[in-house]
Amino acid sequence: MGATFDLFTEPGSTPVCSRAGCSTAASWRVNWRNPRIHPLDRVKIWAACDEHCDFLAGYLRSRTFPVKVTGIDEDVDQLDDSHRPDAVQHGALHGGPKNDVGERTRSANER
Repeated sequence: MGATFDLFTEPGSTPVCSRAGCSTAASWRVNWRNPRIHPLDRVKIWAACDEHCDFLAGYLRSRTFPVKVTGIDEDVDQLDDSHRPDAVQHGALHGGPKNDVGERTRSANER
């Protein structure tokens, strides 16, 4: 599936930073996905200027989303969350669904 939108919507246009209120030309892609709802090959993109790149990537990482920052012209086909140290511990790779605090949800049979 890859990127969910084209950063260059008009020929010759320059992408603008995705940070609210910023109108600076973007030079970075913050590639990310929400592993709870997106498959491995779904990659969402935020465009970022030099000033806001770390902020945007940090915001997504604080939610334990897989994130990869690349140059504005570099495509990412998929984001694998197996590198996350909490992935196995909290059941993202094994053990089923998680609730909002990152713990396995107990089924009716386990209660």
